[in-house]
Amino acid sequence: MKAHFLAICVFALYACEAQTDSTSPNFLYRQEISKALNAKEYTKCIAYLDSLISLEPAFDLLYNLRACCYIYKGSINDAYNDSIAISNWDQAIELNIKEAMYYYNRGYIQLIQDNYEEAERDYTMAYMLEPDDKRY
Repeated sequence: MKAHFLAICVFALYACEAQTDSTSPNFLYRQEISKALNAKEYTKCIAYLDSLISLEPAFDLLYNLRACCYIYKGSINDAYNDSIAISNWDQAIELNIKEAMYYYNRGYIQLIQDNYEEAERDYTMAYMLEPDDKRY
């Protein structure tokens, strides 16, 4: 399942880069995030994301990416990293309630933590938002 989260991280990063002008100071953070992610330096990636989020607190994809990095930083079913990841997905959802991927990702971690009702709620929401996507 970690391969799934890595794919999401890479997608989120490219989506972030696509929305940034290369002359923007934030572009440098994104380049550093990309380097750290490719090197599997998730703690460094999280630190860069913290800085970038302070500059762009309304950019939901950054919270998704940071959540994925917390999952990679620890092991899946690591209560500390899982709870931080969930709080990041909570923030991403608060900023963009129409993104099925956030509900799906949070639901998966809820399932791993045996929070079945929350997982079912998140999976249902992901499906309702993207009924044609076979993942949901």
